[in-house]
Amino acid sequence: MAESTSTSGKPDRPQRAMLLLGIAFVAFAAAIVLFYLSASRADHQQHWMDEMRAAQAAAVDLAQRGADVTAGRRPDFGLLSSDLEEFDATLQGLRAGNLHSGMPALPGAARKQLGAVEQGWVQMKRNATVVAGAQKIYEDSLASTAQITNAAPGLAQHYAQIVKRAAAGGSGAGIDQATTQLALIGTMADTARAVNAGQSNPGAQIHLLEQQVAQFVAANTALGNSEPSTASLTRQAASTFAPFIEATKQLSGNAAALDAIQAAGRQLNNYGYNTFQPALFDLDKAVQALGRSNGLYQKLAYVAAVIALLALGAFTVLLLLAQIRRRRRAEERDRTQQQAILRLLDEITNLSDGDLTANMTVTENFTGAIADSINYTIETLRGLVGTINDTSEHIVSAAGRTRDTAHRMRAASEHQAKDVSAASTAMTRSSQQLQQASQRAQVLSAQASDSVQTAHSGTLTVGRTIDSMTALREQIQDTAKRVKRLGESSQEIGDITEVINDIAEQTNTLALNASIQAAMAGEAGRGFAIVAGEVQRLAERATAATRRIETLIKTIQTETGEAIVSMERSTSNVVSGAQSAEEAGQALKRIEASSQQLAGTIDEIAGATRNQSEVATRIASSMEAIRIIAVETSTSAGRTSEEIGTLNALSDRLRESVAGFKLPGSKPAAEPVARAVAEPATQ
Repeated sequence: MAESTSTSGKPDRPQRAMLLLGIAFVAFAAAIVLFYLSASRADHQQHWMDEMRAAQAAAVDLAQRGADVTAGRRPDFGLLSSDLEEFDATLQGLRAGNLHSGMPALPGAARKQLGAVEQGWVQMKRNATVVAGAQKIYEDSLASTAQITNAAPGLAQHYAQIVKRAAAGGSGAGIDQATTQLALIGTMADTARAVNAGQSNPGAQIHLLEQQVAQFVAANTALGNSEPSTASLTRQAASTFAPFIEATKQLSGNAAALDAIQAAGRQLNNYGYNTFQPALFDLDKAVQALGRSNGLYQKLAYVAAVIALLALGAFTVLLLLAQIRRRRRAEERDRTQQQAILRLLDEITNLSDGDLTANMTVTENFTGAIADSINYTIETLRGLVGTINDTSEHIVSAAGRTRDTAHRMRAASEHQAKDVSAASTAMTRSSQQLQQASQRAQVLSAQASDSVQTAHSGTLTVGRTIDSMTALREQIQDTAKRVKRLGESSQEIGDITEVINDIAEQTNTLALNASIQAAMAGEAGRGFAIVAGEVQRLAERATAATRRIETLIKTIQTETGEAIVSMERSTSNVVSGAQSAEEAGQALKRIEASSQQLAGTIDEIAGATRNQSEVATRIASSMEAIRIIAVETSTSAGRTSEEIGTLNALSDRLRESVAGFKLPGSKPAAEPVARAVAEPATQ
């Protein structure tokens, strides 16, 4: 390890280079910091100057607002309030800084001047606040004085008429009083204007205005009382004078406040120009003086930058000198290494000829490690060459045995492939026959299913026929009952007809007797005889009608009897047909059951046949796969035999490749002994 100092005790070149680099870095960092401080202070200086300009402008505006009040001009109250807020914000920023704009507080060098400004601002703010807070009172006073001055011309016109009226009446005293009142009107208007003129005390002017108003009211009343000719005009004048009185009362209520406004305005104007502005100028000068210290930071920054550049230049020179020294040492080291490499190459020449008996010379140069590694490699090659010779002999012997086995396996595989092919052909034919049988069984199963469906349909039809015949039998029986009841009803009608016939015969007999009696009575019984004749004819017609009814009833009874007999025979036939249909239905059910059993049996046969066909197909496929495997095995056995021959050839070439190596304690290897290889795999 190199020492850190030279023999003379001074730092060596690497340490000097690092020292110069450290100096350059420190000087460069100092320059950056100084430049930043200079720029930051310049920015702060600009912020402070801007704030001072705003403060001076606000102070001038406040003093001007005070001048407006003292001059009788209406001040801008909105601007006055904004100036108050702006100046407060400016002082707060100068005193404590402004986080929003990044402006810091004023340093201690300007604190004294800032304290004087803050002290003056207390009085300025108090007076400005008085003026700003009295806006309504000031506006009301302006309105009141305007009310008086606006009403004065109208009142003067009234009194001009009063003067004319008094002159027309020849009243000298009335003229004097009216003229005095007319002059007083102008005086009151002037007094009202003087309230806000700023040239006098507003309270005194308001008090004077009150006296003038009272004087005018008293004189107006006296004039109206003393001069009857002007009484109506003085009353009108009193009505016109009412705004004077109202405005004067309002001014009287604000007199003290108006005095305070005038006083605050005068103080705001005088103090602002005479005291506060000089304090602001002093603070402005102190702020400007702060900016002069920035030049020192800039000069120091430039000095630090020059030092950094000089240190970097010296560091670069040292690096170049060190680079030249390293290049010279590298050239010397390369020459030494080249000589060692040439010696090593000379020793390796024997190794390239296959001589594994020699060893490399190990030296202290960097080639010593290479020579040691080569010696280790030579030892490894010796073992490897010996192993290859032994292994190649074993491979040749094992390959011969393996090739014989492959020949036998190939012959057996070919014989197996032939047998499997024959069995596969037989299984394929068997599978085809089973498939045909399965197809025929499926056809029979379908036919049996159709028979089942037909038998089932016949059974349903027979059932419906039986139901229809049962319904027909019930209808025939019901009809027979109705026909029987009809015969019974006709019998009753016959009985009734016999009664009617008996009544008709009796009536006929009675009519005949009545006719006989009427004939015996002579002329007196002639009318009765006519009636008896009519009754007799009616009885005869009734007898004839009953006889026809009896004939019809007998005919109906005969036909209903025959119908009953026919219905009974039909009922017997229907019952017989229903029994036959029932027997046919039972037979069809037995046929359906047998057909179902037959279809199930055929389905089982078809399923078994299909299964056998599928099994035979799978067996045939398996046999085909076995045949293919046997063929592939035979082919693989042939390829194996060929590969074994190739392996024998490779083993011979392997022995030939290591035959040129010379091992310790042995002679150079002769030509490899050719081993006889068995017949080719194709035989």
